[in-house]
Amino acid sequence: MFEFFFPSLLAKGFPFLSSAPWGAEALEKRVYKRAVRTVGDEAHRRSVCLSTKLYLPLYPTSNIIIINIIISNNISNCNNTLTIVSLSWVASNHHVLAMSELPLDGKCSSTSLSTQHTPSSTMTDNRIGSFGTVPTAIFNKAHELRRRCEGRPCSFSRYEFPAWLDKSREAVADLLNADPDNIVLVANGSTASNTIMRNFVWNEDGLDEIIQVSIIFAPLGKMTGYVGELSQGLVRTRQVQLNYPLEDDEVVELFRQGIQASREAGRRPRLGIFDTISSTPAIRLPFERLVALCREEGVMSFVDGAHAAGHMKIDLAALDPDFFVTCCHKWLFIPRGCAALYVAARNQWMVRSTLPLSHGFIPTADIEQGKVDGKLAQALASGKTPFVYNFEFVAPMDNFGYLCIPESIRWRQEVCGGEKAIQTYCVNLARAAGALMASILGTKVLDNKSQSVSACCMTNVLLPLKLDAGNGDETPLPEGWYAVRSKPGVQFRVSDWIMRKMATEYETLMPVFFFQGSWWARGSAQIYLELDDFEWGGRMLKDLCERVGDGEYLL
Repeated sequence: MFEFFFPSLLAKGFPFLSSAPWGAEALEKRVYKRAVRTVGDEAHRRSVCLSTKLYLPLYPTSNIIIINIIISNNISNCNNTLTIVSLSWVASNHHVLAMSELPLDGKCSSTSLSTQHTPSSTMTDNRIGSFGTVPTAIFNKAHELRRRCEGRPCSFSRYEFPAWLDKSREAVADLLNADPDNIVLVANGSTASNTIMRNFVWNEDGLDEIIQVSIIFAPLGKMTGYVGELSQGLVRTRQVQLNYPLEDDEVVELFRQGIQASREAGRRPRLGIFDTISSTPAIRLPFERLVALCREEGVMSFVDGAHAAGHMKIDLAALDPDFFVTCCHKWLFIPRGCAALYVAARNQWMVRSTLPLSHGFIPTADIEQGKVDGKLAQALASGKTPFVYNFEFVAPMDNFGYLCIPESIRWRQEVCGGEKAIQTYCVNLARAAGALMASILGTKVLDNKSQSVSACCMTNVLLPLKLDAGNGDETPLPEGWYAVRSKPGVQFRVSDWIMRKMATEYETLMPVFFFQGSWWARGSAQIYLELDDFEWGGRMLKDLCERVGDGEYLL
């Protein structure tokens, strides 16, 4: 069974409009092509049903479009209700039909998914990995909880919210195979990282070092520099330079060398920081082996798993890092922002303060004197740890997304076929999408021989732009490549110009960034996208690169 979902007809899907500037004729061809590809022949096109409603085109004409169609081999289950909509009306309202299939072990799952759209948005977004998106069912759940709170804000916040929060912690702990007592929820990955770094206890002799990879998320990299200032020089940072392509063995060895170099310099490597999947570029790191290396070397490990929950299988019980952070709003379909912070029980004594500090803080004097206030005593009596209690109520904020985690995980299982199906589809789509866009651009994807780098739901595609030093020594460019004159700030200027044009002219967005002397674009695969979306994206990038070559970014 395959499903095509149209914007306002079904409650499944995502509340943003997947639109593109194709025009009515191209739109109809795309929709009809998918119907033919899926159904196969005219006889089957007329034997489609959806429990109580049936939507299908009578003929592939220029003004009739499928609204919603479910393909079934069981004609007896079909009813006789027909709904026909003018394609011109659809085009004028910027609606586009989309279909995605979830293959399991090379076959198409009986579960399929497309987007539900809202009139307020016109984006075909291929960068969902940045900020995520939310299915209508989960969006409505958060709104329901918000309305419930507004009806009785004090009692909900004091007595209902903690119970809902416990269920969400347990759900995400189960997803990550972690002890719920080691998991708390915070606003976002940066809040989680700041919480760890600001609470970390450094040695007074000033010899501590943080060992971090060069492709670390930029704000986290700035944070490690800031803690050096904040600690008044008690800790400094040593960077492990990763120049790709690299195999996993090489990454692990380079990190080992970074630890050794720290010790040879008379320093003390205290904390290793690395990603599960980095941001720009999107690279799947051998984080499992890096955690094991840190443990072997007596270095604490901090894993930035911003792109982990809902993206890849994580087993924290087996991994056993010291600290682990993962965003729930990027890939798990949770209303932003929401992140899970894991702190191994052995390290929870360090994390004394939330950001901002709130009711759960226990002053050192109280600890020394054995004082326990009433709220903490009640929490401990209920079985909660001081760590969990500390993060239970930080400050009033819009954190209703926290409470949607169980609903989202259940929705992903029931509607999308579960985590394995989602991950299989998205990884395969990302790899195919990267290859297709690179073919259109005449370039390549960022990968290594073993393809471990690309074992994720994102892809990095080289753009056909060459930084020209302007000294006359540049070799002739291949056909379809364009020179960009080198000048201060041009790397960011070109990236920003391309992204702004994507948003304003093409109603889409992919991160464009400068890495290792070249410009790259990052695409994010999702269950509501398919290869056609990336074909269009590749042609868009080709057009924008040509315009960069013409100097439009200078205007």
